[in-house]
Amino acid sequence: MKILIKFVKIIITAAIAIIVVVAAGRYVNAWQAAEDERTALEDAQKSRPQQMTVKAAVDGDTLILVNDEKVRLLGIDAPESVHRDKSRNSAYGDMASEYMRSLVKGGDRIWVLRPGMSAYTGTKPEYGEMDTGSDPESAGALARDTDNYGRLLRIVWTTEPDLSNGLTKDCLSESLNYKMLEEGFAVTYFMEKDEPYEELFRSAMQKAAEAGNGLWSAEGWPSYAAMNLLGQ
Repeated sequence: MKILIKFVKIIITAAIAIIVVVAAGRYVNAWQAAEDERTALEDAQKSRPQQMTVKAAVDGDTLILVNDEKVRLLGIDAPESVHRDKSRNSAYGDMASEYMRSLVKGGDRIWVLRPGMSAYTGTKPEYGEMDTGSDPESAGALARDTDNYGRLLRIVWTTEPDLSNGLTKDCLSESLNYKMLEEGFAVTYFMEKDEPYEELFRSAMQKAAEAGNGLWSAEGWPSYAAMNLLGQ
């Protein structure tokens, strides 16, 4: 009888151990599934533009949001109008700021995107796929989220862009960034080398200069831009 009881105890102990192992495995799998779902959701959110609300246009290349964050439009530079060093402000800056405010004002919705370079292979998307949380060191310059002043570095639209085919020429041509160049109220400014939209933006600025759009028809602007903005 004692041998039988001992044998039954061994069986029960083994069964409990198996149950514990199976339960633990199921818990780990459930946790991993939840973690994978969370990561996928985060990646999906990063792969499409975020909708935000504008508080005001600061100047020709910067917007302030209702949460008081500032958005710096990538790829462009507009003349100063509200700089702390008043000697850097100019009538050109006032004109650029006024034009920006004609495009977007307080209460407007905008869509912003931080493009990533890690997937920029020149295959499907023309200007790189959206950033999906890749390694910043391999992603390149556009992995930077903010500039030295803490402003969000973004491509900005006033209507939701269709990015189903990636960050294409058509998408970029609808952005505020491109519009400021196209209408002649900003010049190109690339924070790092080989930013994927560099050629497109340079072309927009050159066409604006040739057509005399915006500031390019203002007296003294070409030389002012060359001395104070271009080449920086």
